[in-house]
Amino acid sequence: MKKIIIVGPVPPPLGGIELYVKKLIDYNEINNKYRLILFNTAIPENIRSFKKRNERSYFSFLSNGIIPAFRLIIYIIETFFKFQKFLVTNKPDIIQIFTPSYWGFWRSFIYIIISKMFRIKVIFHLLNAIDVFYEEASLTPKFFIKLILNKSDVLLVQSDGIRNFLEKISKTPVIAIYNGVELWKYDQFTVNKILFDNQNIE
Repeated sequence: MKKIIIVGPVPPPLGGIELYVKKLIDYNEINNKYRLILFNTAIPENIRSFKKRNERSYFSFLSNGIIPAFRLIIYIIETFFKFQKFLVTNKPDIIQIFTPSYWGFWRSFIYIIISKMFRIKVIFHLLNAIDVFYEEASLTPKFFIKLILNKSDVLLVQSDGIRNFLEKISKTPVIAIYNGVELWKYDQFTVNKILFDNQNIE
């Protein structure tokens, strides 16, 4: 049974990526075929509060002040060393890394570099608007975005539109996997509407 390390956050805090990773880890059909091992990248609330504004910007780490920002930086650096030890201990066949934008993307950048140092195949799962993130970046960040996309072995994205965009700037194979919907949570009218709307997306 192949071992896959999942590098991503699980709740708390509660968010889209956190729920996605949690559902993946708990999915029995996958666990029957592969051994999934979580390396949780969620930042504890005692290190950083998520109740402030600007969470999704480059200034987010300063939202609670200088001292908490310094504590956050130290925590992140420590996780990179823990990740290396985690790889040595678990010896995975594949690593799947989930990423948002801004600082979360560059944090994922380091995880990929470390993974490739250990010669492990990497699935880079971009749960962000990478097209917008790339277009807004200046020349130097664009260079490093392309570098890390090309270092990955497979890119996973949420739509064909993003897949088409990445195929223009990266040589790495790209697979589009649309986010799922738990239809059992909705009444039949809503289910039919969701299915109809999905058929007419293109």
